[in-house]
Amino acid sequence: MFSLIIIAILIVLFLGGDRLTAIGKGLGDGVRGYRKARREPDPPAEKPQPPQVEESPPKLLPAKGESSASRSDDSDS
Repeated sequence: MFSLIIIAILIVLFLGGDRLTAIGKGLGDGVRGYRKARREPDPPAEKPQPPQVEESPPKLLPAKGESSASRSDDSDS
């Protein structure tokens, strides 16, 4: 127990009283904020909408032996 008192005195000497009060205030605010967050229920989360995909008609590929130029010539006549 005596060693804890010595450690506390050394901490006060190294940090100073003003800095210790600031550290204590910061810790207290943090704990208070944590407790408040634990008490409040989470807001309902919105369900993500799946992305809308536009379906385009499939592209037709030329048959074996046909070139794309001959295919376009056939559609004009």
